[in-house]
Order: sequence, then C-alpha cells, then structure tokens
Amino acid sequence: MPTTQPRMVWMDMFRGLAVAFVIFHHSVSVLEWDGNPGHPFFAVIDSVFDPYRMPGLVLVAGMLVEQSAAKGFRRYAQGKLAAIVWPLAVWGVVMPLAIYQQFTLTDLRAILTPSHPTLWFLWFLAVFYALYFATRSLNPLAVAIVAFALATVLPDWYKLDRLLLLYGFFIMGVFAFRHIRRWSPWVKSAPGTIAVALLAAALSLQSVLGSAPQYDPLLAAWVIVGIAALIRVCMALEANKRVVAVLSYLGQNSLIFYVTHFPVVLVGYRLLYDAGVTRSEAIVPTLFVVSILVCWAMASAAHEFRPVGWVYKFPIRAHRSQRTGREEPPDSVLDVAPPAQRPAAPHPGPNLGPS
Repeated sequence: MPTTQPRMVWMDMFRGLAVAFVIFHHSVSVLEWDGNPGHPFFAVIDSVFDPYRMPGLVLVAGMLVEQSAAKGFRRYAQGKLAAIVWPLAVWGVVMPLAIYQQFTLTDLRAILTPSHPTLWFLWFLAVFYALYFATRSLNPLAVAIVAFALATVLPDWYKLDRLLLLYGFFIMGVFAFRHIRRWSPWVKSAPGTIAVALLAAALSLQSVLGSAPQYDPLLAAWVIVGIAALIRVCMALEANKRVVAVLSYLGQNSLIFYVTHFPVVLVGYRLLYDAGVTRSEAIVPTLFVVSILVCWAMASAAHEFRPVGWVYKFPIRAHRSQRTGREEPPDSVLDVAPPAQRPAAPHPGPNLGPS
C-alpha cells in the first residue's frame, strides 16, 4: 500500500545535488567531446559521483511515484504527459535550434527514440511511469531484481539495457519509500553512517580507477548503498538553512535545470573558445556556475511568467480537491512538494562556485 508519510526535505536536497552533478558532468564532458582532455582533477571529481547521478535521480523519482499514482490514473497520466513528454518534444526542437540553428531528421529521431545525449532521460522517465502504473500490483523488489537481471543480458539497442537498469533503481525507490521507517534510522546511526560512507568511498575509488563502469547491473546493490551515503549527507545538512534552500530549489525544479543546462553548456563553451579561453581550469568552473545561474533564472521565470513555464510544462487546468475544495495543480515531476513544506529560495540566485 502507498505510504502517506509526508515528503522529506532531504529528498529535494538529494535530487538537487544529483542534478548539480549532472551539470558538472557535462561541464567537464564538453572538453572531451572537443578533444581537449582538460585537467585530470575535474575528471577525478566527475568520476567520484559517476555511479550515483542518474540512478539517484530515478530512485528518488520512484520514492514519490506511489503518492502520484494515488491521485488516480487521469491526473497521473495528465501530469506525466504535461511535465515529461511535453518538455521532451519542446526541448527536442529548442536544443538543436539554439545550438546549431537548424532542426533535421536526425533531431526528430532523437525525440522519438532515446538517442539524444541528455533528453534520453525524459524518454526513460515516461517509460518508467507507464511501466510502474501497469505493474504497480507486483512486488517492487521482485520487479527490480528482474529488471537488473535483464539488463545484464539485453543488448545496448537504443539504450535498452540502460533503460532496464535504471528502471530497476526506479522501482527500488518504491521499495525504499515503503520501508523508509526501517532503513532511515539505521543510516542515521553512527554504525550505519560509517558503513555506507566506507562502501560509497570504495565504489567511488573504483570509478576513479576505471574499474567500475557507470551502468553495470552487477554493481546495482553497491550503487544503492552509495546513494544511501549521499542521502545521509543531505540529512546531515538539513540544519543549514542556506544549503537546504539552494539544494531544495534545484531539486524541486530539477527538470528545468536538467533540460536547460545542456544548450547553456554547449553555447557557453563555444563562446569561451571563440574568446580564446582554452584552459579547463577556467572553462569548467565558468560553465558550471553560469549554467546554474541561467537555469535558476529560467526556473524563477517559469514560475512567474506563464509563457516561460509553458516550455517546461504543458498548461492544463488545475484539479479541484474533493477533500479540501481547493484547486490543486495537476501532478508533476517539476514541483511535487506541498507548498507549506517548501523551503524559501534565496533571492537573488545562489552563490555557488556543481549526467
């Protein structure tokens, strides 16, 4: 049965942390795509968090899906179409126009199949939410184990093996949230904190050394422990209101940050290169900070100005709650925290200086 336990602050914080890792990853990767290896320090930092970025994002999404599905199929489907499929279609057109000033059949194919370097994640999420609703009566742990097993044998055909692997993490999020009262106190305890920290450090070390592939189903359990370690970090940071506000804002607007940052990184890199800036020590921090600030501005604009919000979520009518009589927004992955639980975002944007 879906739990009615309220959403926890660390969930938004963790999702914000994960999307920051994605932005940092692309700020580093853009150099490699251009044949510039860059400073090894950035590659090491990127590798440390490599195992946890995408699995962590989908696992937290899985933690929230039962509350979403409990609102009924119509609201569930409307919310996912409006907040996932719609931005996939819109940004599938916007990105090539912004980056290359053209839209080709290859770009159209990237929308229809999970072949885009970043939008594949939205494609995956749409599949995950559809699969979950069709299999929600099954034991989530059993479904996750089957997904992990299939990911070990199926080919990398349109990222099919990755899709099943990440779906396993998504369903593990369902399982984890159902049993959150069991594992959460242990993770907070001193022995639990030490255990997950050591195991996460060991996996990150393997990732840095190149012996832990990012999408390896055989490492799924180890990755989940590493995600637990990062969740513990977020729990420990809950006392810092400034950190909570920044990371929670990123987490509540993670889809906006996710789809917006990629063209900002690519266009920013092109401008820096044309200006004669070629050292990675200048490029990576600049791309990361500028991407965060631009995405922050777009998130703020999306909430203040409806036309801006339409490029991230299709405008559909609010639902009137039978319990309270108040209008509620359709279910969405953009901002699902109840308003009373949202920490206030700092103003102006964050002073940060983190796929």
